[in-house]
Amino acid sequence: FIEGSKQNIRIECSLKWNAGYSEDVYPYTNNIFQKDGGTHILGFRSALTRVINKYANEHNLLKKNKISLSGDDTKEGLSCVLSIRMPDPKFSSQTKDKLVSSEVRFIVESIINEKLSTWFDQNPGIRKVILLKIVQAAVARDVARKAREGVRRKGSLELSGLPGKL
Repeated sequence: FIEGSKQNIRIECSLKWNAGYSEDVYPYTNNIFQKDGGTHILGFRSALTRVINKYANEHNLLKKNKISLSGDDTKEGLSCVLSIRMPDPKFSSQTKDKLVSSEVRFIVESIINEKLSTWFDQNPGIRKVILLKIVQAAVARDVARKAREGVRRKGSLELSGLPGKL
């Protein structure tokens, strides 16, 4: 559980990784659900990817497997509730489906970055399990990409037997 506030904006975030492969993120602003996310989700994802990459690089998990982590790898199996409380939020429409207040992104990013780094430092055992799951997701993505390229390459070689004019 992460909480903090800056510039009259209060953030509460609860996150947990599970053995699944899907991402479940539920963003709220002043207790209003945003089905399309918004700037607070962009800040959260950016901070999450940055922190995970920092710790994976520090523990040489990326060089050993010769891979790079993407945002999708960090979100695999993640369940999260992100709640923002702020005065005068700006939404993209009357239905309040997407938060567009630009100042929120950097505030969320800085708080999540700071608090998640602290939590990772205090919980090395859990951090290791999370990092191994994320690295495993990146390796699986890389293997799938190589297999796809191999099939496409093989298919293009077979197509070259066609006559020049169709």
